[in-house]
Amino acid sequence: MISPRQDYTVAELIESARSFRAQIRAIRWPLMALLMLGSVGSMAWAWMAKPIYTARASFIFKEDANAGLMAGLSGLGALLGGGTTASSYSSLDRIVELSGSDFIVGRSLLENGSVDGQRDLLINHYIKAHNLRQTRKWQNDSLLVKAELDTNARYESLDRRQRQAVNYVGKLIRGTKALPDGILTVAFDKKSAMVHLVVEDTHEELAVRLNQSLYQHLVRFYTAQATSVLESRVRTLQLKADSISNQLSQTQSASARTTDQAYGLIRQSDKVSQKQLVVRENMLIMMYGEVIKNLEQLQFLLHSNTPSFTLIDQPYLPIKPTLKKPWVYGLTGLAFGAVTMFIGLAVSFVVFMTRPNARNSSSES
Repeated sequence: MISPRQDYTVAELIESARSFRAQIRAIRWPLMALLMLGSVGSMAWAWMAKPIYTARASFIFKEDANAGLMAGLSGLGALLGGGTTASSYSSLDRIVELSGSDFIVGRSLLENGSVDGQRDLLINHYIKAHNLRQTRKWQNDSLLVKAELDTNARYESLDRRQRQAVNYVGKLIRGTKALPDGILTVAFDKKSAMVHLVVEDTHEELAVRLNQSLYQHLVRFYTAQATSVLESRVRTLQLKADSISNQLSQTQSASARTTDQAYGLIRQSDKVSQKQLVVRENMLIMMYGEVIKNLEQLQFLLHSNTPSFTLIDQPYLPIKPTLKKPWVYGLTGLAFGAVTMFIGLAVSFVVFMTRPNARNSSSES
């Protein structure tokens, strides 16, 4: 086996380069044609590509701790089980994570909405707009091909086929962490302290409906989670107030009957029960007043501690589309083709120079 040359002289290198240049000049026009074809193809692809519609919702999130009022209600919190101090988690981090979670995206997809004059679940609109049922992956999945979602579908009661469809479409919307290729983007701007919820899609009205549904479900879920403990304590106090009110009514009725009997001839021993009823009535009145006071304070705390979402910017129809610029893609294709051709020529020259018969070719020339 003949090994490649390693000891080329300067004259041999020059002669080999001239020979290689002659071979390249013979095929220069096909190379230029391929280069221009790649550039024109990139321009044509950008020209025919569907426009992208960006539905953006920007909002400010505020959550007041009300530390002074909470400290004043520390005894009430201990009475009801647990304190009333605020948690130390990062609220904005939770907002960003929740916006792109399976839970929020899945519930948003099962929201009813009107797109192109037809009212249906947003997931059905998305499947229809992107022809997902005709894709190979959908057809090859035994669960997806049989999945049907009607307007009565609920996130908690989905069967296996429906859950598979929701997860599949949800992944297309969210994308993956390794490759964020979904249509949903959630970002927090530290300078303006605003959270941006962005949906980019080729269907204008669907992008707006998805953005609105995502924002509404995010606000409802986060508000419910943030106030669930206080609402539970308010309900507990309300039950206690109702119970004391019933007992007080019964005691007052019994005390009234005993007072009516006092106008007749009764023994001194019978007056004991009357005094006990009076004492019980006074105690229940005091207890009821205290519970009502605490209930009012806790209801005020609940209303003042509810997270505040201020919507600064929301998408409206029509949306100005984002079009791909053909000249940019044409220049990009031309540059990419030129770099690829240069690398190919460099590799071809190295192969040409290191082939076993390089000495004979250069000697013959």
